[in-house]
Amino acid sequence: MSMPLPPRKADINLRQINRGLYFSKFFDLWEPGFDKITPASGGENETYGGKMSWVLAQFRERPKTGLYPTGARKDVATFPSGDAGEIKAAVSRLSTLVEAIKGEARAYETTGRLVTGTGIEHPIENGMLFHHTLGIPYLPGSSIKGMMRAYARLWAKKESSEIGRLFGPVNARDEPEGVGSVIVFDALPTQPVQLVAEIITPHIGDWRLSERPERHQPGDWVSPNPIPFLAVKENTEFLFAIAPRGEGDVDDVGRAFTLLSEALDWIGAGAKTAIGFGRMENREERAARAQAERIRMQDELRIRQELEKQMREAEELAARQMADAWVPAVGEVVDYGGDDIRVISKLFDNGDFEATLPNGSRPVLTDKNECKRLATSWAEYSKK
Repeated sequence: MSMPLPPRKADINLRQINRGLYFSKFFDLWEPGFDKITPASGGENETYGGKMSWVLAQFRERPKTGLYPTGARKDVATFPSGDAGEIKAAVSRLSTLVEAIKGEARAYETTGRLVTGTGIEHPIENGMLFHHTLGIPYLPGSSIKGMMRAYARLWAKKESSEIGRLFGPVNARDEPEGVGSVIVFDALPTQPVQLVAEIITPHIGDWRLSERPERHQPGDWVSPNPIPFLAVKENTEFLFAIAPRGEGDVDDVGRAFTLLSEALDWIGAGAKTAIGFGRMENREERAARAQAERIRMQDELRIRQELEKQMREAEELAARQMADAWVPAVGEVVDYGGDDIRVISKLFDNGDFEATLPNGSRPVLTDKNECKRLATSWAEYSKK
């Protein structure tokens, strides 16, 4: 039976299609070696199997065979996903809508990679959630709201009454029983999205597939089964929007954004957050934190310099006090600097004294501030 599709879809312009539709519905790489990621030999003609090749086809020009050489970069895209004009219009509509109902929209940028929708069924095992009309990855409002609720309850330790007011009350079985005071919208990328390939290597073997799993225990000794999946590249900006449900709920929008910022920074959105995926920061908040850190460092430097100045002044004062407290005596050894060591031979009523070389020659009339005492006698000095 012939399919009414172009052979290998070679005449499809991969730069202009709906990426979500193409990724989800047009898989055509059921090839021998479908699971292959790492080649058995190092030959120049080695290619990835169907899974990895399909992942790479989402952001790189596709070879005629459909299979990519193993040297193809997995982190460099030759084209992004999504149309810039359509994305801009969607983001503008979202911002206008939220502002009209006294809500707020803020942009957050991924600090690492992001995956969303990995549980969606797909031949390559890990799906990706794409916006149905824009064809770009996005975060559903329900997932964002669930992340915020989980952070408020488990990390921020908020009171259940406050959590229920913001996100809706739940019963004893943790089932929702009403709506909260804020509406959380889907988070959309603000620009076409750069996708990359990632790989997970589980060491579970046949443990999950066998009818007798006790005979196939997972462990480090089991050969890994590399599985590729799509991810959103770091430094991708998403627009998050939150609005009040009623006129009396406007103040809760700010509280919700505080939880959102902390949740995105601490636990992340999407999947694989335990290994650092899904972390995001608001640019304005990041700039404010950076400015606060600069001010803190400047204050620390100023305080340290002031303390060092005070210590120097204290040391100089102690040295002057010691010098003022010194009463010269005949026989003391003094140092004039430059290896000019002398012995006090005569004292005068005005506090000055005469010092000579150790052999008694070349007497010098001096003031005690012009030299430093080294010892109380030549014998003591000689022992040093």
